Amino acid sequence: MNIKQTYFDILSIIPENKHRKLFIFFIKSILNGLLDLISMAYVVPILILFFDPKKLESMVSTHLNYTINLHSSWVLFLSLGLLLLFFIKTIIQTKFNSALYRFLFDISTELSMASITNFINEKYLQFQKEDKGKILQSITTVPDDFCRNLLHSFIFLFSEIFVLIIILTSLLILYFKITLIILLVVLSFSTFIYFIQRRRFLLFDTIYHKSESKANNHILNILDGFLEIKSSQNEEYFLNEYKKEKSLLNNVSAELISYYSNYSKYLEIFLILCLAILTFFSFQKNDTIVLFSILGAVCLRLIPSISKIMNGITMINSHFYTIEVLNKIKHKKERGINIFNSTIELRNIYFSYGKNAILKNCNINIKKGSFIGLKGNSGIGKTTFIYLILGVLEPQKGNYLIDEKEINIGNFLSFANYVPQQPFLFKGSIIDNIVMGQEKANINYDYIFFLCKKLALHDVIEKLNNGYKTILEHNSLRLSGGQKQRLAIVRALYTKPDLLILDEATNQQNKSLEQQIFIFLKELSINSKTTIINVSHNKDVDSFLDDIYIIKDEKLENIIDS
Repeated sequence: MNIKQTYFDILSIIPENKHRKLFIFFIKSILNGLLDLISMAYVVPILILFFDPKKLESMVSTHLNYTINLHSSWVLFLSLGLLLLFFIKTIIQTKFNSALYRFLFDISTELSMASITNFINEKYLQFQKEDKGKILQSITTVPDDFCRNLLHSFIFLFSEIFVLIIILTSLLILYFKITLIILLVVLSFSTFIYFIQRRRFLLFDTIYHKSESKANNHILNILDGFLEIKSSQNEEYFLNEYKKEKSLLNNVSAELISYYSNYSKYLEIFLILCLAILTFFSFQKNDTIVLFSILGAVCLRLIPSISKIMNGITMINSHFYTIEVLNKIKHKKERGINIFNSTIELRNIYFSYGKNAILKNCNINIKKGSFIGLKGNSGIGKTTFIYLILGVLEPQKGNYLIDEKEINIGNFLSFANYVPQQPFLFKGSIIDNIVMGQEKANINYDYIFFLCKKLALHDVIEKLNNGYKTILEHNSLRLSGGQKQRLAIVRALYTKPDLLILDEATNQQNKSLEQQIFIFLKELSINSKTTIINVSHNKDVDSFLDDIYIIKDEKLENIIDS
């Protein structure tokens, strides 16, 4: 691990507005360690005072050139003062820890938001290529692992190294030979254990990176294929696939946590062995007691310090994959086109998926307020052409013009709204599903009621127990397929789009309801100049259309020209 490069990698990931605060926490963590040293510094003389007062008098006289009377009352007051300082130190450290963890999880939230924002701003083709399990991992697990395991360990790594250096320097000054022996033994043991386990830590990093996304994909498979999995009686296969990856993850986590807990125990055992060996040296009785007392007190901080350093390096190596994942986040948002006054024109459009050509030399001129139909056999490229109009796909060749001005396309047109055959519903009230996050104070309830009445939904909703406040689950079964489609159309119309695209969005309606919907859409087309493109095989609605285009043999033909 290159500490300098890791530091710069961390800075490149953390939002810039957090850099200064991160540096402050680095300094505070070192000061926090210094407080521990100060408390340890006054524990040592108290122990010497208790076991061998004459030695303390000698040390003060030798090193400070000062004579003290240990039987005077000021010694008692000094001891009480040191006790008070210990309590103050504890309060300061608890407040520091609380502030640090709030800071870390604030960063985790921002990184999670950056990840999901990066995902939702991707171009459609890139979205199609993405591993959805990895997307979930980068949004949920990775930011938390980065902040809670890697960044937290990195911050404390410096403070613990600082503490270790001060403790060892002090001990080397007081008891050079013995400290050097213990130091060499402990560091040799620590290094030996670390290098034995290093390959496993790198393996942990790989498993965390890969298995989490695989487990997420198995969850998505089960959620998306619920009915098909149950009807084919393949539940056991999908559950076992998920269990395999989840068990691997949990086994790695268990091993890592146990290593984190057990490392200090190994160090304690070695230290006890070292101290036992030292009893065979020719120390006088009082010196031995004092030495053991001092080393015991110091080791209350020394062993945890060495343990934290090794564990910190372990956690960084085991979660280094988070840096690789988070470094791929692009903090960029491309704005869609939001102006449409007269025409949208596509000229000589060519589009293919790889070598498979879908559309060749296609031309269309869409006038504002027109009602256009798009037809063609299944799989012929209708939805692809709609995505080209919406701007979510970029043609390999051809020109895209809005109001006779050529633009670079590839981002969703902000003045358009799209209703697919299978509408999206999320957990929330019916109103929430219509307004999609609009502030309650700005919701136009009258317009919602108007749209619902026009689309024969108002009475259906009012019959529900809580009316428009009824909570729907994700892809709720409380509404029929046709009712969901009409709710999706209400949602699309509520934004008053200049361009509305319906992709088989009424194919679950009965004939009379579909006619009612298209009568209203025609009114919007004429009176509000809403441009509508309807993808449908149904000839019953052709009478409402101004133009009808058909995709055939990779070409776009106008079979009715207004």
